[in-house]
Amino acid sequence: MVSLNRTSDDNGNANNQQQQQPNGIEIDLDQIVRNFDQRTRIYEDAIALSTLSTNLSMDESPYCTETAELKRVDFVLVYQKSINDNDDAENPLNHEMIRRKFEANLMNEGLVLKHVPSSVGNNVNYVHIYGPYDVLARYAEVMAMRMPMKTIKTSLRYLFGEEFVQTGQTFTTVFSKEKEYLFNIPEHDKDEFFTPSQRGEIIDYILKRTRFKDSNDFFSIGIHKLLADNVYLAAYPLHDASKNCENPDDCTAIRCYLLKNWASLFCILKYQQVDKIVDYFGVKIAMYYVWVGFYTLMLIPAVAMGFLTFLYGVLTLANDQPTNDVCSTNDTFLMCPICAKNCDFVNLSESCMPAKASYLMGNFTTVIFAIFISIWATIYLEMWKRYSAKICFQWDLSDFSTIDEPPRPEYLAYLSRQKSTKTRINPVTRVEEPYISFVRGRLPYFIMSFSFVMLSVAVVLLIMVSIIVYRVSTYIALSTQHQYESEFLRQNIEWIVTSTAATINLILIMILSIVYKRLAKWLTEMELPRTQNEFDNSLTLKMYLFEFVNYYSSLFYIAFFKGTLAKTPPDGALQTGKLNKLIEPCPIGGCYFDLTIQLVIILLGKNLFSSILEYLIPYLYGVYNRYVYFSNDKKSSSSSSTSNNRVSNRELKQYEQDYLLESWDHSVLFYEYLELVLQFGFITLFVSAFPLAPFFALLNNIFEIRFDARKMLKNYKRPVAQRVKDIGVWYTILDALGKLSVFTNAVIIAFNTDIIPRMMYYFTNGNLKNFYESTLSNYVINVDDEVRDNNIENCFYYGYREKNGTYSEQHWHILIAKIVFVVVFQNVVTAINSFLKVIIPDEPGSLRLRKRQHAFITNELIIQHELQSQQQNLQKQNTN
Repeated sequence: MVSLNRTSDDNGNANNQQQQQPNGIEIDLDQIVRNFDQRTRIYEDAIALSTLSTNLSMDESPYCTETAELKRVDFVLVYQKSINDNDDAENPLNHEMIRRKFEANLMNEGLVLKHVPSSVGNNVNYVHIYGPYDVLARYAEVMAMRMPMKTIKTSLRYLFGEEFVQTGQTFTTVFSKEKEYLFNIPEHDKDEFFTPSQRGEIIDYILKRTRFKDSNDFFSIGIHKLLADNVYLAAYPLHDASKNCENPDDCTAIRCYLLKNWASLFCILKYQQVDKIVDYFGVKIAMYYVWVGFYTLMLIPAVAMGFLTFLYGVLTLANDQPTNDVCSTNDTFLMCPICAKNCDFVNLSESCMPAKASYLMGNFTTVIFAIFISIWATIYLEMWKRYSAKICFQWDLSDFSTIDEPPRPEYLAYLSRQKSTKTRINPVTRVEEPYISFVRGRLPYFIMSFSFVMLSVAVVLLIMVSIIVYRVSTYIALSTQHQYESEFLRQNIEWIVTSTAATINLILIMILSIVYKRLAKWLTEMELPRTQNEFDNSLTLKMYLFEFVNYYSSLFYIAFFKGTLAKTPPDGALQTGKLNKLIEPCPIGGCYFDLTIQLVIILLGKNLFSSILEYLIPYLYGVYNRYVYFSNDKKSSSSSSTSNNRVSNRELKQYEQDYLLESWDHSVLFYEYLELVLQFGFITLFVSAFPLAPFFALLNNIFEIRFDARKMLKNYKRPVAQRVKDIGVWYTILDALGKLSVFTNAVIIAFNTDIIPRMMYYFTNGNLKNFYESTLSNYVINVDDEVRDNNIENCFYYGYREKNGTYSEQHWHILIAKIVFVVVFQNVVTAINSFLKVIIPDEPGSLRLRKRQHAFITNELIIQHELQSQQQNLQKQNTN
């Protein structure tokens, strides 16, 4: 159905890298086994990164030239050259000299560079980079890339069967340049061996580790430092040519294939082309889409259960005795005013609409649905672990270990400004490098960061208090407006107040979210994390804490606190001096109705607002960049006689079109994850308040996948491919939300619905007739109460109280029942979840078997290739 992930292309092949597989010789397996003990393993699966030198010498490389015609463009650097030649000399950073040294070192590494001016005649220049096979092969070995091996006819097919051989699975092993004969390298063109995304990944690896000064200064290394200092404006691998996508039916480029078969809204019911995504964007981005697709697929049973819960409420609403009693009371029960002086007495029947809405969303099937969702969250996470293990095996990432990252440019910039720095040995590379003392250098910033986080939480709470004041004030104001005799206003005042307050809250949440993004990033920068991975983890924790409080605080207030401290008439609610506008009462049936309205507006409003901004901002960024790009053309044309030929945007070269797109950085994918993790929190923590939440999440995700795909293909520069094994720290957050949801749903059902009181009343009386009458207490108005109508002697209010205002025995019985329900719910569901985690293995048994088979076959293929190579060498020696 929707968003299923397919890991094969249209021809059923598991690997999109289709190359001709040469026929090998047939060798008997028995001979291999007999001679196996006499051989040693000729290949290592791990490359020691300590052998890496950031300044490998290639002085005699034949590729050290800027004038050679490039066979292909793998990477592009962009810089802006001043129109006045003297500007660079006056620049304290001396950008021109730094660029020359950096590019010379790149050519010493073996890369081929070519400078290309802008086609519109402005002062933007491009450096095209081509990675020859020898260079890519050398670094592929350093990066421990697994590459496809040659196939060979062998008697193994008789052991595993023809079906195993014909699955299309390519066997891979860690690349070794000395053992090239093991790998399926095209003889006609070795450049086709590495895919474009792999070529970009390798060149990015080189760029990050190349120096731009003559000295061995630790701070003068890496393209990111040059980008931070504006020596270069951008660095990116190229997209497939846009002109190839004008007629997708005739196009073979992966980009236009994905635009037609993945990013189109016509594909919302089709499988995601996961292998194509890996080929084009790399594993990290593909892993995100695999996770979104799997999450969306797993929402289907939650949607079905939510619809059943809501449908039960719709079908039984007309026959619900307590709701009918509320709507038909007329003048029987006159409810007490919620404030002194200006508030009116109201009939219980005016709570008819909130009572109906509460029953629709919160009937006895809600308990079953809450249990289902709590268990569903555990099953989803356990099944994701199994599925991600399968995907990692499919993408040859089962044995992947993260390569040691270079320091961030901001980290190096801070160190370079220090008069003296301490050094230590890097435990991975065994290279001496400077570092920042945690106590003196970083601890003060951690304390400052923590203080800002607490301040931000306080701001959110202050805004929540302001919303409470608005709700109470608006309710009182509308209640006292006698000129509005509209029946609609009188019956829907709760809807109006709750909806407007939730909308205002949503607007403030979105504004705070924008502020928090900048604040969290600034605080993380101040903490000086050494690597990008450390930066991402710190930002994730900080930003999620911000957004958790920002989005969920109002929901937690309604679910846990609203109404619990509300004053009743016996407590002085009808006396002016004792009125507290910060304490809200709940309507008849509890605060369930308010919680539902708040959840619906925040969930739907956030999804709509975020979707519009996510697509609109990159598009407007591109429009602005094109305007500036051609504006610079006008300026430069006034000072250059060679700029007379004007070109349109459609005539720009592909590398220029890519430059005008918004730059891709780590934060883009981070905020995509954050948005969906927050959504997961809504549909687990508070789903008992709105059973249709999974449906709207499913609907959002179906379009989110396609919109995000189109945005990445059309509005962003092509990201550098990265390898990862999982979704990282996000899984830990999802697991924590799943565990917390058990408690929140138990409390919402127990204390924000009338399910428990209904059950106790039914067991006592055998029916629910006059149930709401039993939940009301009678209050005799005294002389100290300030009410509008002094002729009324008594009124009713919601609560289980005696005439003197003390809690009745029934109140304590119901309270104990609610607490027991929470404890039983929490423990039973937690026990079920723990049992499920034990019985569901992290990897399917079939996958473990397949891993062992592949390891065995890969080892045998290596041995047989070795024997074949030795036989060929012997034949050559005999011929000579």
